[in-house]
Amino acid sequence: MVSDLPIGPMATSQNSGNMLSLAKQPTASSIIQLPNLLIKLDINNYSLWKENTLDILKAFSLDSFVLSSNSPTKTITVTPTSITTARESSTTQAQPEITSNPAYEEWRLNDLLILVWLRQIISDPLLGHLTRSSSSYDAWTKLSGCFKCVL
Repeated sequence: MVSDLPIGPMATSQNSGNMLSLAKQPTASSIIQLPNLLIKLDINNYSLWKENTLDILKAFSLDSFVLSSNSPTKTITVTPTSITTARESSTTQAQPEITSNPAYEEWRLNDLLILVWLRQIISDPLLGHLTRSSSSYDAWTKLSGCFKCVL
């Protein structure tokens, strides 16, 4: 069961409701909106909740965020191309630079928004299990641990 009303940090005032918007890129032109489940996770519906949640994440190719702890590296080493000056007719080899990884920045934004979305589709008594979750994978793993005997 899925609601089609938008909410979330990137939703506009016209779109307040039950969708969480995720930026595939940090631009306004490419936004994914994850629907809010009408059922919230509680102690009696884990299997159904998990199946629906994974289906939504798979539909947006975002299931890897909760199923894998892999993430892009925070920084990358960039080696600028060689510089040849006309006056000197010599080539200067530019030194490699460590810079922030744009892929990590995009990944981190989406991971954080998925974490917020997960917290929105969990009943209040279970939210305490996620208070120290630092990633959507961490939250998913903690919830799976809580319901091991259910599966």
